[in-house]
Amino acid sequence: MSWDFPSALRVAPGSDLWPVTWGPDDALYTSWGDGGGFGGTDGEARVSLGFARITGPPEAFVATNLWGGKDAERPATFAGKATGLLSVGGTLYAWINLQDGDIPARRLAWSTDLGRSWQLGSWSFPGARGALYLATFLNFGRDYAGARDGFVYAYGKRYSDAGDPFTDPRNFLARVPRGSVRERGAYEFFAGFDAARAPTWTRVERNARSILTDTARTKAFSVVHVSPIGRYVGTTSRGNSVGKLSIHEAAEPWGPWISVVAYDNWGGFGDGEGLLYSIPTKWIGGDGTTLWMIFSSTGAFDSFNLVRGTLTLR
Repeated sequence: MSWDFPSALRVAPGSDLWPVTWGPDDALYTSWGDGGGFGGTDGEARVSLGFARITGPPEAFVATNLWGGKDAERPATFAGKATGLLSVGGTLYAWINLQDGDIPARRLAWSTDLGRSWQLGSWSFPGARGALYLATFLNFGRDYAGARDGFVYAYGKRYSDAGDPFTDPRNFLARVPRGSVRERGAYEFFAGFDAARAPTWTRVERNARSILTDTARTKAFSVVHVSPIGRYVGTTSRGNSVGKLSIHEAAEPWGPWISVVAYDNWGGFGDGEGLLYSIPTKWIGGDGTTLWMIFSSTGAFDSFNLVRGTLTLR
């Protein structure tokens, strides 16, 4: 992979995270935490959680705050942080870190009006030592077009025995029928392979098996399907630096995952804590070898950051 750092854009100072999904209206939808969103700052129109719409090409996109933030269409109605977004069947879904204690619970939220209002579900993945939680969704094309089957896939981690969300080296995968995303009992978790190397699934969380283990201190695993080349690309930060970016690829959502590259000082961006790296599937080039990535960090990169990348295929 190579990156065109001179092309990088930075807006929305003070707002971070920025998971993204491709909606049914051809717009991108994204979310931020602890800022005013597009046009706002860390201190101006600051909200704990906001949602926005992005239209246009990456070089000249237009962003609108929908729910929370500066000049938003609607006010924010609850707090938290969104770590993963998905559009499927015309509905937007988000995994919300409720930030309700030292070990926060994770809850599903959804919007049936393209981000203008949001409803929190009644169930959650509870915050507890050793507990599994889901943090991101696997994104395909526009409103989940081109999905491999009738399931929605989500990635997550376990809290360590000390309650830390990052020190457990394992990453996990769940799936749910696309018509049952709001039903907790419909989720099942990857449980390893059978003798024919086909994936097996369980509804018992303690029986879930890791799809990728990285001994580094990794954050949420964010995965997209790069349709033109038929591969899944996953991004994550390791350690406490935005420059410590790891990229993996696989032929299936459950792997096996192959390391593409592990940077120690990606972009020369220094030691700000890397938070989330998101690739909008709408902005993947027609041959699959060019893409744009949104990322955020602390310090100077506590903002919406966008950079163009190029894949070289073997």
